[in-house]
Amino acid sequence: MRWEGDITVPGRPEEVIAAFADIERMAQYLPGASIEGRGDDGSYIGAITVTFGPKRLVFRGKMTSEMDTAARTGALQGQGSSDQRAARFKVRVTYALHDASNGAAQPSTRVNIVSVAELQGVLEDFARTGGPAVAKVILDEFASRFAAGMAATQGAASETAAPVPTQALSGPALMLRVAGAMIAQTLERLRKLFGG
Repeated sequence: MRWEGDITVPGRPEEVIAAFADIERMAQYLPGASIEGRGDDGSYIGAITVTFGPKRLVFRGKMTSEMDTAARTGALQGQGSSDQRAARFKVRVTYALHDASNGAAQPSTRVNIVSVAELQGVLEDFARTGGPAVAKVILDEFASRFAAGMAATQGAASETAAPVPTQALSGPALMLRVAGAMIAQTLERLRKLFGG
């Protein structure tokens, strides 16, 4: 499953890339994510919790990070599995930062993101149906939380952001947001098909 998108957050690119270097901080912004330690190889050990009503899946795995601060690019590579329903995934996320201030008084940065995921088990069907829509909802939530965290650090001497809730997206609100994203995708496909 491939997904591409971008987000815009407050701050200069050099401030935003510094935030990306702090994996524990970035995990605060991803719904349901937590960092639980470091492996002997330097990888980050963590979990992502996904909740659908009474159903709760916890994916545990590890992730590595590589970054080129001067070029303002980086990549995250991870893999994980759930002990329920043989769900496994591998994912590589690359990102590139660009100044989006355009002369505005408040600096901002556009982050281009490309995610390529290999999903196995029960997640294979998910990738063919609602996967891209759920990825968009999760990225939108991440962008909102990350922007709030960056805004909290603007003008502060410390780069430590106020804690952001890391609860998983769940319940009817998640389903409504995913349905909205799927409808938007369908309308965009129809617009392109009919040249509207």
